[in-house]
Amino acid sequence: MQSIYRILAIAKKDIKESFKNRTALMVILLPLIASLMFSLVSSRELVQEYELGITGQADGELASFISQQYQNIYVEDFNNSQLGKKALQDGNVDGLIEVDEQAEHLSRRYRVLLDARNTVSFFLLRENVKMILYDYHGIEAGPELNFVSVSNTEVRSSLLPIWLTVTLTMIGVMIVSGSFAEEKDNNTMAAIVMTPARPGELLAGKAVLGVFLSVIASTLMGFLNQAFTGSIDQILANLILVLSGGFCFTMLGLLIGLFTNTQASARSLATIIYFPIIFPALIADVSNFTRKIARFFPTYYLHEGLKQNLVYKAGVKGILLEAGILFSIALLLFIFLIFFLRKVDTLGYEN
Repeated sequence: MQSIYRILAIAKKDIKESFKNRTALMVILLPLIASLMFSLVSSRELVQEYELGITGQADGELASFISQQYQNIYVEDFNNSQLGKKALQDGNVDGLIEVDEQAEHLSRRYRVLLDARNTVSFFLLRENVKMILYDYHGIEAGPELNFVSVSNTEVRSSLLPIWLTVTLTMIGVMIVSGSFAEEKDNNTMAAIVMTPARPGELLAGKAVLGVFLSVIASTLMGFLNQAFTGSIDQILANLILVLSGGFCFTMLGLLIGLFTNTQASARSLATIIYFPIIFPALIADVSNFTRKIARFFPTYYLHEGLKQNLVYKAGVKGILLEAGILFSIALLLFIFLIFFLRKVDTLGYEN
């Protein structure tokens, strides 16, 4: 009996300590958050809205059927196929259904062109269109339809916004936070605090590291993926997004470092924060609900801006909103950090 009591006492102690262990919390919370996000994504109530073009059908019966039966599909009827293809290339519609009314077999009657520049939307819309055409003909399943992926952008350019968003977020949230906390831990920060440098100057100096690493990483990634072969306008738009994004996530990393005392605790906290802020941006295109949620996170605006510029060739004018939001968030964090840095004891030192 005494043995059972001792075992329970040890187990009780370990359970209490596990709630203070950030690594343990990270291992438990991250899968929970991921499963919650995926459950929201898979909900049938959370459907994405699509713009679908139709050409080749004189009476417009298919367009009327889709408009009446599917509230998340907006239909535009084109007089000829060339106008529909141009709208698809310009990103004005997500897909185009070409109808050949003379063909008897279902697989030859429809040719479905889908925008492949957005990988998530491509596969979701493919399944939606297949279901729509089967419903239109009153069948549960039918022959394989003729789907064609249309894109004037290479696959690596389509994926580059994701890799850049992940990299810039990681640099700010994980590297900068750990570096700042390490300086507090080894008392290097104490020497800097004793200098005439003001809080704003201290933060600006620290921000240079994160922005510099962001520019270097994005430049190397861009050259490896041949992303700098566009116009000067596109290159300038990329630079604006990288600078504003790097500044934003560097400020977030400094905030994490400010409220942690050791490099280990900063790394643990950064890891816990990293997944929840990056994941919504990556699944924003899955449904309208996930897009609304993603708009609360700066990663969404960085990814959206990079996607508009690298995939859809938006240029500077097309990314000003996203860059402005990122810079505004960074500026708010900068002001917040200055306010707290004026209290020297927040760094763990006495006046």
